[in-house]
Amino acid sequence: MGNYAGILDSLTITFTEASNYIVKRPHQIKDYRPIGDGLVLLNTSNIQSPEFEENFKEGDIIFVPSGRKLTLVFGAGKEENLPSINNEAFRTNPDAFAEKVLADEPVKSPFGSFTIAEVETKAFRSINFYTSLDLPSFIIRDSPRIKNLVVNLAREANNDFLGNVKVLRAYSEAVSVEVFRYLVDNHMFTEKIATKLNYFKDPRLIEILNFVRSNIAGDLSNSVLANVASISEDYVGQYFKAHTGINPQDYVEYQRMQRALELLRTTKKSIREVGSDVGFRDTAYFCRRFKMMFGISAGKMRKKETIGSA
Repeated sequence: MGNYAGILDSLTITFTEASNYIVKRPHQIKDYRPIGDGLVLLNTSNIQSPEFEENFKEGDIIFVPSGRKLTLVFGAGKEENLPSINNEAFRTNPDAFAEKVLADEPVKSPFGSFTIAEVETKAFRSINFYTSLDLPSFIIRDSPRIKNLVVNLAREANNDFLGNVKVLRAYSEAVSVEVFRYLVDNHMFTEKIATKLNYFKDPRLIEILNFVRSNIAGDLSNSVLANVASISEDYVGQYFKAHTGINPQDYVEYQRMQRALELLRTTKKSIREVGSDVGFRDTAYFCRRFKMMFGISAGKMRKKETIGSA
């Protein structure tokens, strides 16, 4: 338990977004991908997902680690017969199928309703914590504390309350820690978590993570990363994947895209400038990789963020 406490104290946790939704007609979201880690609170039981064999209950929460995808099916009928929207359509123009509800509490609907909260949980300010544990999406059940935090995140995010930035930060930190407590208390993925957390003690890994964060636009090839960690170029890929669950170049690209996302949200730089700032010389290639990563184009992400901040 002491080791767990030290790891949790080192995490950086930030709020991304949260909203209540009511479903207007039967459909499916084929590839919901959270920006950060997603918590999908099912306010009605008539929601399904082919990723899970069991039926959901009202109040269940699906936790989707960053980088994972989830299909959600709303309304009766076979999955293959329902109209579908992708992650980009869900995030930018879901109006034909679902509607955001600006309510203090979740609102129910005959076709389903749900609340989504997304937070980023990072170890060493760079690596996605729950992704590094190599966890699949999983169900959180009978946890009123986590449920209340998800509801509160949506309420704070969609109302102009005094001091809500600080409150959102506090709720985000609380919900991420509560998810980890839930895993530990329910003995879920125990061996995998213990093994992965032990890797975080390796100073060579920390050197690589810090170097990537500080040189995001520079040369981050395996040969450079191997030199940073004082290990062989032939071994660095195997070493990094054993510690984090992903290969180093996938990690580098993900960090570049996370930085690009931050720049799109917080600056007025052009997409070409953003791509260049995170190490992409070819703007078209940057745009393709961004959409593959987040399921939404860089241009629409910028538009979405501009509308959200208006």
